Amino acid sequence: MPSRSSASPRFASPSSSVPSVSRSNPAAAESPAPELLAPLPRELQPCDVVTLGHLRRVLMAVDDCLVADSVLRLLARFLPHAEVEQARDRVGLRGSLSARAADFLIASETLTDGDALDVLAEARARRQCDRLLVLTQRREPQVIFAIRSLGAHGAVDSRSDGAVGLADAIRRIGCGGAYWSQSFLEILRGEGPNGHVQRVLSPAELYVFAVLGDGSDDQTGADFLGLSLQSVHAYRKRIHQKLRLQHKGQLVSLAIRCGLVRFTERGVERPGIAALRARSVFRSRRGLPPRPPAGDESDFALFPAVAESCGEAAPRRSPHSAANPAK
Repeated sequence: MPSRSSASPRFASPSSSVPSVSRSNPAAAESPAPELLAPLPRELQPCDVVTLGHLRRVLMAVDDCLVADSVLRLLARFLPHAEVEQARDRVGLRGSLSARAADFLIASETLTDGDALDVLAEARARRQCDRLLVLTQRREPQVIFAIRSLGAHGAVDSRSDGAVGLADAIRRIGCGGAYWSQSFLEILRGEGPNGHVQRVLSPAELYVFAVLGDGSDDQTGADFLGLSLQSVHAYRKRIHQKLRLQHKGQLVSLAIRCGLVRFTERGVERPGIAALRARSVFRSRRGLPPRPPAGDESDFALFPAVAESCGEAAPRRSPHSAANPAK
């Protein structure tokens, strides 16, 4: 950890431009939102630092030492009364949240042991943190939409926001408001590149797109999703048609640009895959209740609205096995 006097290249300049928090789109505000979907930012009055006195426990999980030092200095300035705990990886973050809930969680989108969005989704779904601020350098649409859908109250673009922007985010979110960097607002409004992907694909198609986006064939995708080979083939065909893709290479390239898939030294990562899984209820053609996708069922159970609608997953049986149970 660098000394407190060292300055972070991302948050050091007080003169850096601070993105204004725009008014939310009235049409978007009227549309129904999933249970864990944080509202778009609204114009807030300047926050009085005294009103942050209710934040007694702050948990910080930031992988960059310089950024972490900047956050610590701001917390010492705005919340001198608070108990501040640090976590470096997903295991430490999960352990700290399980031991005791945090009033304010400030976390990087990626930690030293990989993508942290699913851990943050767990924390919000289990009410292990009251307020959540995410720091990220990534601008892929899926990453920003995942941060929003997991219930975060805001996100800071560490590539463009200065120390003043980070301080404003802490104050606004700590006081019950929201803060999203201007670059992220453009993505949430569909103004950024590849924003059409989130608009034209259904939640189930987006989930299948994330699974097939690493170049997997239909059989591998079917095993991962718990669907039939024919169903995955039909989903792939619809994705190609809606996105006007000609071959698998274009599908993989677009999945990477959208942030659905990330190739790292640890392997393939899919940011926010638990949130995508929770929003995906696949239709059944045989009158059976929708079955949750294959994978970690504990992650799926984090989202009560979807888990309730799915009910008890019935095992799929082939027509031959139904007619001849002895086979």
